[in-house]
Amino acid sequence: MVINVVMLIGTSMLIFVALRILPGNPVLTRFGANSGVTASDIARIEHRLGLDRPLVVQYWRWVVGILHGNFGKSYFSQFSVTTLIAQRIPPTLELTVASVLLCLVISVPAAILSAVHPGRGFDRLAGLFASFGLALPSFVTGILLLLLLSVHNKVLPAGGYAPLSDGIWPNVRLMILPASTLAIAQTPLVFRYLRGQLIEELSSSYVRTAQGKGSPRTRVVVRHALRNALIPGLTMLGLVIGYALGGVVVVEYVFSMGGLGSLAVEAANERDYAVLQGVVLLISATFIFVSLMVDLACQFLDPRLLPGEFVIVPPLGTESSGRSLRLRRRLLGFTLRNRLVLIVSGSVPLLMFLAFAFAPLIAPYGPNTQGTALPFSAPSGAHWFGTDELGRDLFSRVL
Repeated sequence: MVINVVMLIGTSMLIFVALRILPGNPVLTRFGANSGVTASDIARIEHRLGLDRPLVVQYWRWVVGILHGNFGKSYFSQFSVTTLIAQRIPPTLELTVASVLLCLVISVPAAILSAVHPGRGFDRLAGLFASFGLALPSFVTGILLLLLLSVHNKVLPAGGYAPLSDGIWPNVRLMILPASTLAIAQTPLVFRYLRGQLIEELSSSYVRTAQGKGSPRTRVVVRHALRNALIPGLTMLGLVIGYALGGVVVVEYVFSMGGLGSLAVEAANERDYAVLQGVVLLISATFIFVSLMVDLACQFLDPRLLPGEFVIVPPLGTESSGRSLRLRRRLLGFTLRNRLVLIVSGSVPLLMFLAFAFAPLIAPYGPNTQGTALPFSAPSGAHWFGTDELGRDLFSRVL
């Protein structure tokens, strides 16, 4: 739990600072094309929006607002970020759930067949398709499906989104292509991991014992081997959900679904910090929450994964000693990974806090001092991060 809280705080800091490092300015993006807008007008608007304040002050106000359920307002539409996100959540949520379910429907049976008959024709064919799925980016897969099933053959609509209130079939027709695009990228991950776990379980002594007692092959595979292989497979499921949350940004934009991904792309193009921060933070928090639930589910299903639990290793020479040793190594790796994540996640907020605290001593210029160099100057010894469109030092503004 502590690790997840630290990760969420570190993620919020990274999101906030990374957006300020990117070139561009929301005020200039909106008013820069107007010939009547002067530098003093831009400075006045930045002051009204709070963009001229130190980053630590901006970040603190943003966090306090989030704790009160207020993500701020869009710099362009002036709508509440919470309202904009709530309007765009349904397509993203439905796409994520549909792609994960489709991934499981394909990958689990394929992994069982490949593990039961390793090296056979189906196993090799499934491995070939898995390699293609891993190699193709989601946007390439989406474009290929659009060309094949929408542009040339007119089988499915090219894009858009219809809520369930408009009918089940219109909703399903528009969801097939984007869900398939995400599932093609997710299925190889689950397939390969689950196949390896099943092959290991099928070679275990308890499986041979069950087969020796006359249990049917299907019963042994499904009830015993698959049941034990699915426990570590939950970890991969959590990663797949996180992969889906990240992939919706591209897939929604390709298929014009109008979800959170499209909202994030629009906000990035407009440099709408408030909206983009809210969307990215929501996706990151969802992934962290899913990872936490997966860890708790794994510990509930297998108490040996609880922190502080020890595994009693039988004497060497017994048949189960190798399996117990492998389990102990997994538990040791699980503990070390958690500690490493805690150290890395804790160091990020610490370094940022030190940078905020000593910013006046480190920054070579004032954050709002204009004309320190030519606009959009490249990074140099005098300006480590270069300058923005008003000639302000980016390194000083980041600090």
